[in-house]
Amino acid sequence: MRARLEHLDLPPEASFRCFEQAGADQFPRHWHHHPEWQLTLGLGGGGRRLIGRHAGAWGPGDLVLVAPGQPHTWIGDPADGAHRVVTVQFAPERIALLALPEAQPIRDLLTRARGGLAASPATTRSAARLMRAMPAQRPLARLAALIELLRLLADDAAAQPIEIDPRGAAISAAGGERIAQVCRWLATQAHRPIPARAAARVAGMHPAAFSRFFRRLTSRTFTAYVRELRVARACGLLAQGRRPIAEIAAACGFASPSTFDRAFRQARGLAPRAYRRLAQDIDRSP
Repeated sequence: MRARLEHLDLPPEASFRCFEQAGADQFPRHWHHHPEWQLTLGLGGGGRRLIGRHAGAWGPGDLVLVAPGQPHTWIGDPADGAHRVVTVQFAPERIALLALPEAQPIRDLLTRARGGLAASPATTRSAARLMRAMPAQRPLARLAALIELLRLLADDAAAQPIEIDPRGAAISAAGGERIAQVCRWLATQAHRPIPARAAARVAGMHPAAFSRFFRRLTSRTFTAYVRELRVARACGLLAQGRRPIAEIAAACGFASPSTFDRAFRQARGLAPRAYRRLAQDIDRSP
């Protein structure tokens, strides 16, 4: 899928955008990206959201942070009724408050969220009260709400990454070059069987210590991380054309098509063939 670059026009009285979207049937399937960060909260209806190579369900109470340049689209399912989302789009360099020393936790949040972030239910409940009111607020009140939103996300230890970063850039700030080196190595080896002890050798660590270190910094077990790398690669191949599913499974390191199907459904919530159809439908959209 080729994502279109979207240019965002800011109103003269604001440093960021905030708006509500609603639709009776389904949202346009615009596969796009932009250089701004984006927060989107589901208020009504539901369907599927594609962010990078991740596919997930959205509905009321779904709050995600999309990184700059990360392709994305929200698709409404007509069976879920009228759809409503609130979206905030911002560039940190346009908001001087985010350069202050007190905003360091927010800058740390944006470093670790380079693959996108899904907020925990507790944070979403607090954030929803702010976001529902933001479209109708005056500019200064809206700015204060944005800072509070980002503070909530920065304090959300239970937030989950949407996409892993194969280069390790999003987690190297916490773990240094060692974790980035391991992540880069895994990205080149994920199509092969990879024992955890081999990755531990790359990190120069004892396997048990490496396991704890890896899970703390990536929020995933080593096995789950490798499986996600393989599924992400498979998403790219599925979207490219009609290469046989079994061939894609083998090229991505899965032992069999059935193993691939189970892992893909668990990671993306739909079968590989359904993901391919969805990706191709988006690619054909005007």
